[in-house]
Amino acid sequence: MPGGLRAFTHRDYRVFWFTQLFSLTGTWVQSLAQSWLVLTLTDSPAALGLIGVCQFGPTLVLGLPAGVLVDRLPKRRLLMVTQAAAAAIIGVLAFLVATGRVQLWQIYVAAIALGVVSAVDMPARQAFVVDLVGEEDLMNAIALNSALFNTTRVAGPALAGLLLAAFGPEICFVLNAVSYLPVIVGLGAMRTPGTPRRGGEEGS
Repeated sequence: MPGGLRAFTHRDYRVFWFTQLFSLTGTWVQSLAQSWLVLTLTDSPAALGLIGVCQFGPTLVLGLPAGVLVDRLPKRRLLMVTQAAAAAIIGVLAFLVATGRVQLWQIYVAAIALGVVSAVDMPARQAFVVDLVGEEDLMNAIALNSALFNTTRVAGPALAGLLLAAFGPEICFVLNAVSYLPVIVGLGAMRTPGTPRRGGEEGS
């Protein structure tokens, strides 16, 4: 492996990175479609802004207790739970959109629920990277994660625009729900448990 890709020498990190590629792309696809849907339903910029408050507010409120929880539980299993919960929430929302039954309050409830899940998922995901690559390759893994985030942030909305124009918003929500499946399967196939810290040392 070239020096800039040495974190990929770790099998579990490769699985983690490439499954996250699908999942984060789906997240950005839904983000654009959700904004378009809210504006279509309400024609209100204020309603659109409230979606962001609902989705990111729980992270601010629950950040500290979520970090404590992550330190006490096996991170791989915790991530499987958070990913499955997010897939279920988005799956319900995708069904409502596809059947034409979606209402604004349902989008708000889904956004809050996803915000709560994300408050636990984000610190667990970041801490799990340390277990996947170790301290020696951690900086390289962080750089690759940053590249992953920026790539999906560009590709996701571009793909969402094409899908919205061709099929409507429902396909975007369905795609995001399905994008969690590779992550859940990948986590199940990993060998790294992400053992909680005890006494300042990482268990094996």
